[in-house]
Amino acid sequence: MRKDKASKNKVESLPAGLSVVRLTDKLTLLVWVLSLVVLTVVTFFYFQITEAIWAFTLPFVVAGAFYMVFRRNFIALILVAIVLGATFFLTYSDHGFVYIYIAAYICFGAVGVASVVDAIQRLIFYRVLSDIRSVNVSKKPKTRAKLVAFIFSVPHDLDTRNIMADMVLRSRKFPWRDLMVTIGLSMVVGMFFWIYISFNPSFVNLSDSSNFTITESSLMMFTVMLYVPVIIMPFSIFRSMNVRIGTNFRDFKLYNGAVSTVQRMAIPVAAALIFIILAVSTSKDIVAVLVFIGISALMIFIIVSVTSIIYFYGMEATIASSIARKWKLFMPVSLLDSLKEREPEEDFPGTPTRNETEVSDAILRKRKIRS
Repeated sequence: MRKDKASKNKVESLPAGLSVVRLTDKLTLLVWVLSLVVLTVVTFFYFQITEAIWAFTLPFVVAGAFYMVFRRNFIALILVAIVLGATFFLTYSDHGFVYIYIAAYICFGAVGVASVVDAIQRLIFYRVLSDIRSVNVSKKPKTRAKLVAFIFSVPHDLDTRNIMADMVLRSRKFPWRDLMVTIGLSMVVGMFFWIYISFNPSFVNLSDSSNFTITESSLMMFTVMLYVPVIIMPFSIFRSMNVRIGTNFRDFKLYNGAVSTVQRMAIPVAAALIFIILAVSTSKDIVAVLVFIGISALMIFIIVSVTSIIYFYGMEATIASSIARKWKLFMPVSLLDSLKEREPEEDFPGTPTRNETEVSDAILRKRKIRS
């Protein structure tokens, strides 16, 4: 009995050597998680969430600075120090730490978000595919596999064993299409968070301008939106690699399944827009509310765009290459190879072929038999 369980666990585990997680990724995630935990504990015991929410950018700033130091980007670090110093001396007397905060995010935080996304992709990619491959063919699928199938909207009646991906690396052209798709999807999720945070009286009360300041609210929104790419961008690798479940009719693309899950969020977002209209119409300062809405949308767009550009420019090709090198360990043979009809020349390379239109028709005639 124990032997059967051991063999079952061995089959369900990933093959040895399949991981694409590097030491840099492990340390970056560790630094980010520890910073987030320490910050959360300190905030819980000493501050109110509304007072210290801006500080939740710091884990990404720490992760970005660590990533740049670990990768020895010393020239970039010197330039960042110059930019931060100039920002401090030019803006501190009038605006305090607001602009130095934003500059630190742009210089370190965006790199930190992109590096965290890269590490998460490397950590989950083959684990996600392993769960999907087993979810519909196991008698008792694991809870994690069911959750993954829900996130990617995998049909319950689909044979998920044949997973395919494009292992041919992309050209040197910048993937503008993937970038725009990622930004659009992140904007939807960002607006989702923005609507429900904006209607929380603990943060912002849009109908009462006496408790509403553009600077504080925009700073709060800037911080919260920083976590949107961490939720959305890990899915982008499944689009870049064109990961899909092969069938004899039409392949099911995992990225499209994840998008459909996100799109289901559009229903409560559309409903909440009605409350935004009511808040604007009943507000004492309509201009302030409209400015807040515009600044929030701009913040979401800037955060998502900067982070996505850094990721697609400096990290996406590297992780795709790492995944491609290990693909044969995960899927040595395509499951449907023996089920699809193949032409003879595919079985015997070098077999000469001829156009059927060049072959003349055979004419059959009756031959008289002499008696």
